Amino acid sequence: MQSRLIFVIISFSCIVACGKSYSYEGAIVMSFLAKGTLLDSSGNCQQIIVNGNYLKDTSLSSNNYVTVQANITSIGKYSIYTDTVNGYWFSDSGTISSTGRQNFKLKGYGKVTTPLAATFIVHFDTSICSFTIPNNKALFYFNALSGNCPNLIVNGKYRVGANLNISDSINVPITVKLPGTYSIETSLVNGMIFSSKGIFMNAGNYTVTLEGTGRPMTAGVTQVPINDGNTFCSFSINTVLDTTMYWKCTAEGINYEGLLDSAYGSLPDTGYFKIGNPNRIYGFVTGGGDKNNDQSIYNIGISLNRINSPIIESNYYPCMNLGTCDFGTYISLVYGSSGQLFNIYVTSNNLNDFTAKLISYDPVSKLVRGTFSGSMYKTINLNIQSSTPIVKITNGEFKTYLAH
Repeated sequence: MQSRLIFVIISFSCIVACGKSYSYEGAIVMSFLAKGTLLDSSGNCQQIIVNGNYLKDTSLSSNNYVTVQANITSIGKYSIYTDTVNGYWFSDSGTISSTGRQNFKLKGYGKVTTPLAATFIVHFDTSICSFTIPNNKALFYFNALSGNCPNLIVNGKYRVGANLNISDSINVPITVKLPGTYSIETSLVNGMIFSSKGIFMNAGNYTVTLEGTGRPMTAGVTQVPINDGNTFCSFSINTVLDTTMYWKCTAEGINYEGLLDSAYGSLPDTGYFKIGNPNRIYGFVTGGGDKNNDQSIYNIGISLNRINSPIIESNYYPCMNLGTCDFGTYISLVYGSSGQLFNIYVTSNNLNDFTAKLISYDPVSKLVRGTFSGSMYKTINLNIQSSTPIVKITNGEFKTYLAH
């Protein structure tokens, strides 16, 4: 009796201590968790493949799943899953009875709530990896009868040589059938491009604003094509020569005059040009050509600036080292023609009788007016020597707009 009791105790102990599985009606049931990693031997995530379409307001089906690779080091029960993003997630679980690298199919669950990109974190054992399902691409068309262009509204003023700004835009009515990302861009015509990109969060009717960039090169009516993939259209922009943006001066008895581009920079505004931390240069730079703004015949460049202070109506003097002066200016006039040697008039801090004066600035219209006169070097290559001729510039004037 005693020997039989000892045998029972030993047998039970062996089952408890040694057995990692037991049989039940002929089936092997794992009673412990599988071990492994989503990483390869170099510590990098292994390939993750996404299957199916993920559209807003659509519940996931059997076609929505991801395939991940894991290296199994110990068999048992497993669970591989992601977090929930944009209303849906992926998971797979079960029992694995062999080790080594294996593929696992994580089924998708839930419903897509937004058309935005979703980045998921995959968890297995102590390892994690990630994958991203990109933004949906929107399905849309111009809101007009089939084959016809909608009423495209042109906003802004279009001046030759003037940089387009936020007010120069095109309003386009759009009907969205499938939410998602969109990108609309016209061709480059007469120096101008109009574009917009973003995300349509829902289906329905929208008005998309295409913002203009660049600057018109020639005057006249410009036809700008636009294509949404379903409808080809065009709109007209009337570009004009703005004679209010001009410059003129007299050098060696010759009168020069032309048109100016809009000016880059800032006056009392918060923008600035950096010239090295912590110094900031507040001011503007503009340039132009002849009466047709053709800068191959002759052109002018005008710059007014200050250090760490808003530019104001005052006198500005040539200053090559802006850290040593409060009010600085640099003006150059280049004249000649294609294939010929150019002559250049240029200011220098060696010629301190030159003055540029900012007469007025209208913060509403952004109109800038000024004058300039005094001694400038006359050179052909900007290499100023002691023998470089000095000439007097008189009757200098300029008027332009800040490009804000």
